[in-house]
Amino acid sequence: MSNPKKTTDQSLEGLSMRERNERLAEEKEQRRWRRYGIIAAIVAVLIAALLFWDHGFIQRSATAVTIGSRNYSAADVDYYYFSQYNSMYSYASYYGIDTSKSLKDQEAYDGQSWYEYLRSNAESSLREVSTLAQEGEAEGYTLSEKGQKDLDSALQAAKDAAKENNVSLSYYLRRMFGRFMTWKRFEKIVTEYTYAYDYKEHKTDSFEVSDKETDSYYDEHKAELDTFTFQAYKVNVETSTDESGAEVEATQEQIDAARAKAEKLAKTLKSGDEKEISALVTELNAVNYSDTKTASLSSYPFGSWVTDESRKAGDTDVIEDSHTEEVEDTDAADSADSSAAPEAEAAADDASAETDTADASAAADSSAKAEAAPKRTVTHVDGYYAVRFDARTLDEYKAANVVSVNIPAKEIPAETSADSSAEAAESSAAEAAPTYDMEGAKAAADAFVEQWQSKGGTVDALREMTVAEEDAQESEESEDAADSSAAADSKPETYVLSEFSEVEKDGYSFNADVLSWLYGSKHKSGDYYVMEDSSANAYQVICFTEYDELPYWKVTAQNAVRSEKYTEWYDGLSEKYEPKETWFYSQVG
Repeated sequence: MSNPKKTTDQSLEGLSMRERNERLAEEKEQRRWRRYGIIAAIVAVLIAALLFWDHGFIQRSATAVTIGSRNYSAADVDYYYFSQYNSMYSYASYYGIDTSKSLKDQEAYDGQSWYEYLRSNAESSLREVSTLAQEGEAEGYTLSEKGQKDLDSALQAAKDAAKENNVSLSYYLRRMFGRFMTWKRFEKIVTEYTYAYDYKEHKTDSFEVSDKETDSYYDEHKAELDTFTFQAYKVNVETSTDESGAEVEATQEQIDAARAKAEKLAKTLKSGDEKEISALVTELNAVNYSDTKTASLSSYPFGSWVTDESRKAGDTDVIEDSHTEEVEDTDAADSADSSAAPEAEAAADDASAETDTADASAAADSSAKAEAAPKRTVTHVDGYYAVRFDARTLDEYKAANVVSVNIPAKEIPAETSADSSAEAAESSAAEAAPTYDMEGAKAAADAFVEQWQSKGGTVDALREMTVAEEDAQESEESEDAADSSAAADSKPETYVLSEFSEVEKDGYSFNADVLSWLYGSKHKSGDYYVMEDSSANAYQVICFTEYDELPYWKVTAQNAVRSEKYTEWYDGLSEKYEPKETWFYSQVG
């Protein structure tokens, strides 16, 4: 076996001592530089990796979660994570979220942080979108015309938001959906999202519902589908306030007084004398709940009483309105404190033998607070309802479909005095609430209707004279780019038309006057109603188009059955599209 040392020595044979030392020093220097080179290479790789990481390429490309046959990066999941966060941000204080602190350090529910909660919901949302998108593509489904409009609108909305905030589109997307979001990725995500829910609507509508299934659903949901006629008035418990203005808990005497008034009102309801009922309601300052919508009945204390199938016309009753809460049981707490006092003192004595007075006091406090203060349930009575049942029917009305044309009122410029300073004028204009020319809007609405009628007064003529709601934004952009000359200002204004399908008879789409007009008598296509909409500073021209083919209750029942079938179908896909997370899932949010 060769001797390394001998081999090395042989390479130095024939050299002088000085040459040997120089040769050895040179070899040593070469070895040192080789080590430095290796270290430098490792550092360079680490720096490049850090820059690569900070740039977000890995987060944008590395798979964070796999759903079915599709891989999604942390940046993809971020869209859903930050969409939730953005919707909650304005109500952060309501949810108990401190926006100045990390969500990872704030509890949401049952030990789960807000970060974990949002991330979990984000994955659930992505899972549904991915499932629907993959199933739709497997079926060969293509985006509908409505879906394409929704997609175009969503993409344009992002561009408009960036423009309105005077920032670049890339900056806006990073601020809204995480620092790794790009326009290309955003477009891809929104396209998949829109396609998925367009397919969901298609899939839901594809389920057929038999008459037997419709009737079965009705039998199980009569209280929701039937129409109830009743009278209900609430007599509130009268309470007093203390010196600071805080409300004092009602006494039993005040509660009994409210019940006695409600019982008196119930007797009057039983008599059926509407004049006497009205007078007593006014005298007792009772609140009228007789116009409560059927869909909302379950949320009222008297709801189950009214919808009880044993109810007969003329039945009356008094229903308590109360709520409960957990409060500290002061009596039990005092008793516990009293029994714990000797133990606390003993703890203090033991502690004082080994520690100073402050430590002994702390030990006593700790012992006294060892047992949590006991709680008890307290019932607070807010008032009583006097209720009379009149009738229960299955309303066979067919829902109306209408279109509405918005005629906005012009804002009236604030007047300022001639001798006021520019600063004072600006301040005055800022403080004054804007006023609108409602008379001018009414005149414009009348002129619009007259022009419409001259063109035949049909629904098609109305559509030709207006711009659809989804196209209104494009119209506004065209107007912004148009010439601001007097000729341009004098051209007829284009109004926006909105569609309303299946308007409920007792719903909230329109005010009571419009609903009364819609369902007070039968209408034909083209019938219209002009309504003042003070909340929107506008007038509305409501045009009837057609009634549904089926009664509203049946449409509602069939839609509910379709929804149940869709849910059953979707749940059956859960195993096929179970998310599989990787380490990069930790980079979400």
